[in-house]
Amino acid sequence: MPINISSASLTLNLPANALVRSLKVNVQADPAGAIKLNEVSQVRLQASALASGQGGSSAVIDFGTPITAIAVQVPNGAAYKIKAVYRWQGDSFDFAHPIYTNPDGFPIAVFPEVSTARLQVELSQTPAQVQATVESSLVYLPSVPTDLELRVNGDAVVWRYPGPRGAPGVDGWATVTLSGGLQVTQKEVDLTEVVAPMLGNPDSFAVTKVTVELRARIPGRLAVVAGTIDYDLLEKIQVQPDSNLVFEQEGDLNLSLSLATGASTALKEVWLTMASAPPKERGIPPVGPDRVTEVELVLDSGRSACVRFPEDTLADLTAVRLPLRALEGGAEVRAQLLANVLVGNPPKDEPGPALDGPSVSQPVELEPPPPLRGGVVSAPFLTDDWTLLSFIKAVPIKGPVWISLQVTRGTVRWSLAKFGAGDGPAYPVRRGAPTGPWLELPQAVLAIPGLGGRLHALGHPPKAEPLAPLQLQVNGAIPPFASPVTDVTPTAKGVEVKLSIATPGVMAQWSWLRVISLSATTVTIPSLIRVVAKP
Repeated sequence: MPINISSASLTLNLPANALVRSLKVNVQADPAGAIKLNEVSQVRLQASALASGQGGSSAVIDFGTPITAIAVQVPNGAAYKIKAVYRWQGDSFDFAHPIYTNPDGFPIAVFPEVSTARLQVELSQTPAQVQATVESSLVYLPSVPTDLELRVNGDAVVWRYPGPRGAPGVDGWATVTLSGGLQVTQKEVDLTEVVAPMLGNPDSFAVTKVTVELRARIPGRLAVVAGTIDYDLLEKIQVQPDSNLVFEQEGDLNLSLSLATGASTALKEVWLTMASAPPKERGIPPVGPDRVTEVELVLDSGRSACVRFPEDTLADLTAVRLPLRALEGGAEVRAQLLANVLVGNPPKDEPGPALDGPSVSQPVELEPPPPLRGGVVSAPFLTDDWTLLSFIKAVPIKGPVWISLQVTRGTVRWSLAKFGAGDGPAYPVRRGAPTGPWLELPQAVLAIPGLGGRLHALGHPPKAEPLAPLQLQVNGAIPPFASPVTDVTPTAKGVEVKLSIATPGVMAQWSWLRVISLSATTVTIPSLIRVVAKP
């Protein structure tokens, strides 16, 4: 183990894109004990000028700073001996008061504890005889290291322990036995807040050197060793094909979170900046539910249908969007809002009369589609045509309403929905004449799991209960995963969003970010970063 007297250092090679969670080092500080002269001082050798040192030599040991010493010893097997030791008194050596003297000489000179910047040691042989080994002589330094300081990459002091190093069991100092049986006294120092800002560059995969240096005013046996080092990696994602996501209407878009050269490890977090100025109108639900392929509603001027919209987030309706397809010859349709009434015992929600006031949408012409092959059998291969039916002005609603489709010309198909676990309760459907009475769907149709009405309602949320215009969801293929939906309210200047992945093992290379918009708007994502586990 290398001996460091007044300083010791540890260099860590960390990736520039490391997101440091925890970085701790262990500071070791013990009395130096027996140290070779060339490790703690400069040695100047000359022929002795003292009357008592005729034929011998003087070795001036220059520590450069006051150091407490208690003994000096020549190397094992050396033929020369120590005859006297003198201390430096600021401007000269105190030859009148040697701290050790022995006319016959002895291999080791032990003296009372003395603090001095220099010692002059009188040796029994000439400079030529001792010069090869004198620097291997030992000096004994008993003091505990004092006034410890830590610097990172040579900058200002980031940690300080004033006074003598604490005793084991005090202030976090502890005795630790290293491999080989050597016991040291050490203390853990947390450098997370110092090192973290030096890293965390998502644009770089380079290696960054972080050097931690320990210094002591009164030296000793010093060392800095690595402790807990915990970090993830920040990796920048290029939003493709453009950083502007254009939503022509409520809906969703997926952004890949994979990288050609990124770490193929677990996804931990997703960070992004989002900017948008969405309108106040919201679409509920913004996407889905999925379409049922086994059956559709076929409606004309004598056959109508209505869907109960269990409104609890909008204060009014400005429009509805329905998945409609006209048959040969095209069609004309409009939406009518009906009140919700309680019927029977126990009471059951059923469509009632038209809402008071202007509750009918403006008529919309539907173009005939290309000829279908196989009728309903081909439904899985058809693209949804979501038709917007707008009201002349916003219609206030204070609870559930029924949305009926009135066909004034031609015949249309209205697809039904299959509500999944994340879609909430299914919207009930009724069929009948345009003015009622309204009947439930046949039992064979109702037996389809999750069957319900399929629509998007557009309107304004109550002022006291705003509704976020955007939602984010992280998805992964390995393992199959979908994070909870997170609401986001962006600003024109942009907001920062951080999504945490609670499920372990979601592989970053097979994951994507789903952006759901409840409005027609443009969302700008200038920054998209994934946080992955270090390899």
